[in-house]
This record gives sequence, C-alpha cells and structure tokens, in this order.
Amino acid sequence: MWSDSAPLDRALVLLPAAAAQMPRVWALGRDAQLDNACVLIRLLAAAMISAAPSNEPLHKQLAAAWGVRNRAQVNLLRAALVACADHELNASTFTVRCITSTGTHLFGAVAGGLAALSGPRHGGETARIAALFDEAARATDLDRYLATRLAHHEDGAPGAVISGFGHPLYPDGDPRARLLLDLLDESAPARSPLAQVQRLARAVHDTTGAAPTVDYALAAIERVLGLPAGAAFTLFAVGRVTGWIAHALEQTSDGRLIRPRARYVGAYEAD
Repeated sequence: MWSDSAPLDRALVLLPAAAAQMPRVWALGRDAQLDNACVLIRLLAAAMISAAPSNEPLHKQLAAAWGVRNRAQVNLLRAALVACADHELNASTFTVRCITSTGTHLFGAVAGGLAALSGPRHGGETARIAALFDEAARATDLDRYLATRLAHHEDGAPGAVISGFGHPLYPDGDPRARLLLDLLDESAPARSPLAQVQRLARAVHDTTGAAPTVDYALAAIERVLGLPAGAAFTLFAVGRVTGWIAHALEQTSDGRLIRPRARYVGAYEAD
C-alpha cells in the first residue's frame, strides 16, 4: 500500500511523523540543526523512492532503487541533483524561507517547500512534459501537432509556450538543461527514445524559438533511461532539498520574520 502511493504523498506523510519523534527537532544550536538536516535529507530520499533510509550518497540511492548501473548514467543522476540544488528565490525556496522565518523547524519548512514544488508551474511541470512526450510520440505529423497545441494556447494563456520550454530567466536557454541534455546524449542506452526527445526539442525551438528548461531535461532523463513515472520530480525534490536547508539555516540566523506589505489599489465604495 505504501509503495503504491505517489513519492510526494509519502514524503508529506513521513516528514511530519518523523519530526514528532525527534527530541531535538526544535533545537536552534548549529550542530543540532545540521544533525536534523542530515536526517531530513535521508528520510526524504527514502520516502521518495520507497526504500529504507541509507547513508549512501543520494545519487547512488536513486540509482539502486531505479536499477541504474551504468556509471555514466549514475553520474548523470548526480549531475541532475546538483543542477537542481538551488535556483535563487524561486517559489518553493521563498516558501521555505517564509515558513522558517516564523520559527518553525526544518521538517515543517521543507514540507511547505514540497507542496510549492509540486505545482504544475514549478517542479510538477515534469509530469506534463512526460505527457507531452507520449502525445508527440503518437503524432503522425509532429509539426502539425505542435501547431495545433500552440493554436489552443496551452494553459489557456495567449502566447504560452509548450511545457518545458522558454524559461523566463534564460532567454538564450536554460544552462542547466543544456548540461543535462548533453550528458544524457553521452550516456543514453543504445536503444532508447533519445532521438524522439531531441527531435521534439528541435521542433519546438524551430516553431517557437524557445529552448528546453531544466524540467524538460529531467523528464527526458526519466524517459530515456526508462525510470519509473515521477522519477523526474523525485530528482528535482531530492536535489532541491539541500538548497532549501541552506536557505532555512540562513533565514534562522537572520532571525527576522518575513512580512511583505501590500497596498490596496482597488475601488473605494462611497458612503
């Protein structure tokens, strides 16, 4: 039953339960916080891959759970974790910092980060890209398929690009995606959908001018290496948790509550 649940669901159940059993979860000392951080990382990885907690490096844990034995492919998983570790104040990281600023513990802050990461406009976009791969593979005319998809304005937003393309911070292309896709090209199995993944990326770029994002690269790794469904999100979450922890520790040392202000600019009702 537990192994049949989604990786995110397992993590969101396990982390609060584990926090309740940790006597020093609220400790503010540096050593205690680092101890808690190490436990949290191990538990999150275990929950995401439905395995027992381990002291092995994270990329090796994922590789073992997913049956990846080729050294270059194992190193690709490690590169994906590193590429996902931190990305400034994105939505999930800012969420973690806001929650941490209230004085709660790491487990609570990371649970909030996971909830934010899961949204389809953040780490959850990898699931939409997996669906895109399936649809594109079935299309008899890829260019026509993309034109039809764009004509219907994906997400209901006029001018929206295809899922996994056009990161707003990288008009010249997401460097994380370039790195991971190059490594995937070097390590892909002889018989794999790599050519389909590359063809789709070229077709979208030719049609829209948009380059792949890191979400596309993670979904491509999942598909080309034949990893379990949701592995792309797991790579994102397990990699990003280390960055969240670093932000949380920094926020704790700052000691201030994050409290943005708002100014009402709407209409006023006359008396």
